Amino acid sequence: MDYEYFNARLNNEFRIVFAPGHEHAAKLIEVTKLPEVPGQKREPFSLLFQTDLRDHYFNQGVFTVKDQQDELTLFLVPVGQDSQSGAVNYQAIFN
Repeated sequence: MDYEYFNARLNNEFRIVFAPGHEHAAKLIEVTKLPEVPGQKREPFSLLFQTDLRDHYFNQGVFTVKDQQDELTLFLVPVGQDSQSGAVNYQAIFN
């Protein structure tokens, strides 16, 4: 998985499984290149998913993220709510 892999899926719909019985819709709304650090094996980048969660959120953790093609395991951190929609956003960082 690299920047190009996720950038090709920008604005795609995903499902995040936070816990058994707690699968929620999410949209990949940002794929951002991060500053490179000498000696790293890959280009660092971050992902931002906007979920359908509004009134509650799940703490950071390792969750299953699925789309129509793949099922991934990612460490996600809640980073706040969208100011317009109130949706809870989750971030993943790859470095």
